[in-house]
Amino acid sequence: MVVNSRPGLFYKQSAFVESVTLAEGRLTITFNPTQVASDAGPFELEVEVRWMAHPGARTWRSPAFRTDSTLTLEIPERGHSGFVVALKLDGCLAYSRTFAVGDQLIV
Repeated sequence: MVVNSRPGLFYKQSAFVESVTLAEGRLTITFNPTQVASDAGPFELEVEVRWMAHPGARTWRSPAFRTDSTLTLEIPERGHSGFVVALKLDGCLAYSRTFAVGDQLIV
């Protein structure tokens, strides 16, 4: 077993999703505070939401997103269906989560 202790992640030199909150139809995504301003981007951001019981998806894009801000998205209701959220920064998956019906707060 090897434990990776490179300083890039542990000293917050890389952008990552720190917390995600779902409340009242809003998804709020907070990123880690970085030590150097240039580590906060800009990144090409893509967030895709796919509902489990409905075809299609909704996608949000930003060509120059900075992770030193909070991202809040309105999630349209699609009946009583759970959904999957996938967030990519520069084409790399940074966060993915399945939200079940009735979920209110995910951290």
